[in-house]
Amino acid sequence: MAEIAEAVKNTAADLEAEPVLRFAEFATSLLSWAIMSAARRGGYDGVYEYDNYTPLTFLMAMGILQCLFVVGVGAAQRAQVLEAPLLDKVELFGSLGCCAGAALGFVAGAAASTVLHDEFGGSSLCAPQGGGKNQKDKAAYFCGRVDASVAFAFFAAVAAVASTYLVLKQRGLHGGFRPESDPDDVAP
Repeated sequence: MAEIAEAVKNTAADLEAEPVLRFAEFATSLLSWAIMSAARRGGYDGVYEYDNYTPLTFLMAMGILQCLFVVGVGAAQRAQVLEAPLLDKVELFGSLGCCAGAALGFVAGAAASTVLHDEFGGSSLCAPQGGGKNQKDKAAYFCGRVDASVAFAFFAAVAAVASTYLVLKQRGLHGGFRPESDPDDVAP
């Protein structure tokens, strides 16, 4: 058993954490956005559409912005289109912004989900008491996707926090950037 634990530890040490976390951030934010987008069906209008709820629209916007940022930073790093100090600044401030946006998007989505599930008089939008089968089907379809989207938004926020921590750790927790090396500077 100890040999397995040692092998897993060595394998995990060989992997770079930042690309794995960036991929997790991208995948979970994309899933959150896609699930919420799937909550919109042609026949379901009125209270069972996410665009009627500003927090859910904000959650979707943060999810897609997070995806775009992760892809953009990854592409800029691979293609080396920006100078290293500028890329470091973009990555640092973008990571901080995505971290804040992901956390706020999750909180907004969770608040909207809570409001949808709140019962007033023994009934809620997600569990209508007096509605027919069609309304209950609409509610189950919509609210299930809202809840799943909020759950993936939570994981996206956690991955964004971890990615931001790694970026801060690499740049120095004081907010410094990689030192620029000058070939003429020689240590005495």
